[in-house]
Amino acid sequence: MVIPPSSRLNHRTEVDSKEFHAYCFSLANRIDDAIGKDEVLADAQDLAITLDHVCQQRCNAQTRAVIMTLMISVKTACRLGWFPQRESKHLLGLVDSMLEGFTSPEDVASSVNSPISLIPQVMER
Repeated sequence: MVIPPSSRLNHRTEVDSKEFHAYCFSLANRIDDAIGKDEVLADAQDLAITLDHVCQQRCNAQTRAVIMTLMISVKTACRLGWFPQRESKHLLGLVDSMLEGFTSPEDVASSVNSPISLIPQVMER
């Protein structure tokens, strides 16, 4: 797997999937922690570029699921205004394209609306 140039793993051109998964979980945890503290990551502007590279690494179902976990955190960051509107739109588009691998787009949308409206749909399943 190729690692984005701005990531903490940038000194190597490739890492194994286990290490890549750990990187994604770590990044998701950093984002969630900052959101929980009502903060914005200092490197939020570079984060959009890194996320774009990360989303290109959809190799298998497990890696896609790990990246989707990260993108759930990113979706919340977009909703909270971490990124300029253009970048938020692009990142939400990445979430939409990833959702196509898990469900049909009409079942779940990545709009910035509250996730509470999705609870009845999920409970039916």
